[in-house]
Amino acid sequence: MTLLMRFLQWKKPSANTLCTYNDDLEDTNVLFSKFTGDRGQMITIANRLSIVIMVLVIMLMFSSYHAITNKDVVQLIPPHLDKRVTVAYNKASKEFHLKYGLYAAVLMGNANPETANSIIDALQHVFSPELYKQHKKDLFTQAEMLAKTSSTVQFEPSRWEYEPKTNLVFITGKQTLRPENGRPKIKTMTYEFQLKVVDYVPSIEHYALYEGPARNFEYRNNKHALANK
Repeated sequence: MTLLMRFLQWKKPSANTLCTYNDDLEDTNVLFSKFTGDRGQMITIANRLSIVIMVLVIMLMFSSYHAITNKDVVQLIPPHLDKRVTVAYNKASKEFHLKYGLYAAVLMGNANPETANSIIDALQHVFSPELYKQHKKDLFTQAEMLAKTSSTVQFEPSRWEYEPKTNLVFITGKQTLRPENGRPKIKTMTYEFQLKVVDYVPSIEHYALYEGPARNFEYRNNKHALANK
């Protein structure tokens, strides 16, 4: 009975009520469309930000790699040098090779019984460990000969050359041996060095001393030509 009475009391919605429903429905559609549009715009912005972040990460990785692998170049003007010399991570300029070779030749070529042992000790910091070990015995033998004969040796460089292909330095000059009781002996001698730079630290990897001119590329080429005649 109650249900019947409620059914009989139900009235058909008026036109105004239907219009209100329609307006609410349209507002809902507008809000949904706006939400959908805003969401699409946000997705687009997020995608662009992702690309920007990715580019920044790549640039950061490249900068880090460059910082790790980049090796500085040091330019110096040491005392008594007239030209700027350059030392990099594993190489040096031509001027550095020549000046280092001149320093080693003058150090080794000017000795007397009082300074011979000190010079040999200094060469420990000029030669590579392997080269110093190889020539240490011969150097001390020469020092003992100077002491026994009370002789002095003097070297005056007159010509120096750097050979880029072989990384060799040739220092040629006049060597004078002065015994205590005897006439001086003068010879043309050449010091031959090969310098290597590791972690900015230079060291001589090869050393030879011989009489006569430098055995450079021209000398070796001429000798080879004569041998093939």
